[in-house]
Amino acid sequence: MQTSPRPAPIAHVLEAAEELRRHWGWFLVLGMLLVLVGGFALRASVATSLVSVMVLGVAVIVGGVAEVVHAFGGRHSRGFTLHLLAGVLSVVVGALMVRAPKQGAVSITLLITGWLAASGLFRIVTSLTTRQEGWGLELANGAVSLLLGAIVWAQFPDSAMWLIGTFVGIEILFRGFAWISFAATLKVLHRRVVPGVR
Repeated sequence: MQTSPRPAPIAHVLEAAEELRRHWGWFLVLGMLLVLVGGFALRASVATSLVSVMVLGVAVIVGGVAEVVHAFGGRHSRGFTLHLLAGVLSVVVGALMVRAPKQGAVSITLLITGWLAASGLFRIVTSLTTRQEGWGLELANGAVSLLLGAIVWAQFPDSAMWLIGTFVGIEILFRGFAWISFAATLKVLHRRVVPGVR
């Protein structure tokens, strides 16, 4: 009795999965490189903060230019002036961030501090008011956010020089560990699919 062939979509998915399993080593190398970069970013948090602000400034400039082009593309529409002004404002703000990254870091740190404090207070009040399931974890989460905001504010404006770089370094580190975990999972799957592979 002949078995029916696998449907084409499923076969493609299995081929793609097998291709990933065969190249698990590259994902491991990527994860290790990201861990190294993240560790360097944490050690040089001031430089990372300034570079991050400058990169963000360039991104804002690009977005502003794109919005200006979009505005002129639809210049006969009712929102032309609004899009044009928003694009020009984005270009100006981005240029200021690139030209003066320290001042940009200070402004961004203020926004982060306000967000940490506001979100922390909101979570604390919400968890104590609703007392839903898991409200203790929500309360602890809010307390940690509020504490972080207080720490950053207590060291302000010095904290502006290390806060962004620290966040970026931690983000890169976690991405690196995630890729390493992904590679390890692929290696285990490769062992199960291909007998004798270690």
